[in-house]
Amino acid sequence: MKLTPWYDDLVTYLKDVRPTLTGIESLSMGERDEPFLFEGEPRVGYPLAYAGDGFQRTLRLAAALAEAKGGVVAIDEPEAFAHPRLYA
Repeated sequence: MKLTPWYDDLVTYLKDVRPTLTGIESLSMGERDEPFLFEGEPRVGYPLAYAGDGFQRTLRLAAALAEAKGGVVAIDEPEAFAHPRLYA
């Protein structure tokens, strides 16, 4: 992920939501790579799979915006399932 040309924009967008974020990196875990979030000083990392669903959605949205910078991003129902308690 760090090698993509839009990585810096992605991290900048995510820092608006999570100011302590310092980066996202893929770490080798045996035969596969696992994306890790890094935060704070000293840097502390944890698997992206441990992040909440809301942050994972925000990450996907930020990645789409960063990748399409200067272009168009179509977002279909971004609020879907974001606030399930409001409908109960």
